[in-house]
Amino acid sequence: HTTGTGVSSPAVRAGLAGEKGTQTVAAANSTTGTALIVGHDGVHGTDWALVTYAEPGALFRVVDGLRTDLFVLLGAITALLAGFVLSVERPALRDLRSLRTDVERLRDGELDTAVETDRADEIGDLARGLDTMRGDLRDQIAEAERATAEAETAREEAEALSEELVTKADAYRESMSRLADGDFTARAAASGSE
Repeated sequence: HTTGTGVSSPAVRAGLAGEKGTQTVAAANSTTGTALIVGHDGVHGTDWALVTYAEPGALFRVVDGLRTDLFVLLGAITALLAGFVLSVERPALRDLRSLRTDVERLRDGELDTAVETDRADEIGDLARGLDTMRGDLRDQIAEAERATAEAETAREEAEALSEELVTKADAYRESMSRLADGDFTARAAASGSE
């Protein structure tokens, strides 16, 4: 690689000395008549040296090729990520927004609208659990309304009974008062009248 020096070239000597590195050989000194990049390293445990060389343009073509391959790889990764977002993440976000809307409807008391999903993953489990909770809440509210209606009916019956008892007590008091005044003809009827 270096005109006139052969195995005595600086790269071979550096490699034999155990050094590792690169050197640049000017076009006037190279065997090819062009500038060269020379790499060298010693082979451990031997008295050998490894020397390689190439024109700078060839090395840059390799770098350019690697750069192109890297851009193609990055483009493929970007396309895969975009596909993932469109096919997996976007539907998941749409379904989560739908669940949020369902929760808001439940919070507002709309318990007759079912929470539906066809998903078989955790979001689907969440939607089915929400629908079960919705049904349970609807049933509990209906039961509480029935119990409230029964309690109101019982209260009204108790008030009516209380009024009847007060009326009877007044009639008995009146009769007892007349008896106390000596009127033995006074009588209290079961209906509360004399």
